[in-house]
Amino acid sequence: MFKQLHRARAAIPSRVGRTGPLAVIAVLALLVVPTASSGNYGDPSGDSTGGAGDVTAVTVTGDKGTGQLLFRITGSNIASSEQNVLFLDIDSDANPSTGNLDDDGADYSFFVDDNSYGFAHWSGSDWVEATGATVRVTGDTGHTQIAISVNRSDLGNATDVNFSVTSLNLVINPGGAT
Repeated sequence: MFKQLHRARAAIPSRVGRTGPLAVIAVLALLVVPTASSGNYGDPSGDSTGGAGDVTAVTVTGDKGTGQLLFRITGSNIASSEQNVLFLDIDSDANPSTGNLDDDGADYSFFVDDNSYGFAHWSGSDWVEATGATVRVTGDTGHTQIAISVNRSDLGNATDVNFSVTSLNLVINPGGAT
C-alpha cells in the first residue's frame, strides 16, 4: 500500500550540519540520465551499516512529451523514520563542478523520511526551499519503495541529469564524542 507523503520540511538541511556525526550507508553512484529516457540502476543488497536503509535499485523513467521524471527507489527499511532518511540529489546540468560540490554538484535535493519530504535548490551557498509545483512523493508502508516524481520544469528545464541516492541513519551522539 502506498501513501502520499506530506511536504513538511522547509528546506533540505546540510547532512552534517543538521545531524552531527552520521552514518552514511548506501550511495548509488552518480549517473547521467537523459530526461526523456529510462534506466535501471542496481546497488548490492546488504551493504548498509549503522541501521540505515539498504537501497538496492533505482528505476528512472522520463516522459519526453510531458517532461515528467519518475525515480522509483527500492530497498529495505528506506525512509522508515525521522532518523532513517533518504536523499535524492539531482545535478540538473549534469556538471559535477557546479551546484553543491559537497553533494557531487547537486542543484536540487529531496529529503524523505517516513511521513514527510523536503525539496530544495542550491542557491550557490545554501539549500533553499524549491517550489516544486509538479512534485509528488509516495512511499509504501513496508518501507521498501519510495517514488519521487518531478517535472524537468521544476529542475531548471534539464535535458540531462546526474543523480545519486543516499540512505542515512542520522545518529546524534549525545555525549559529543565521535
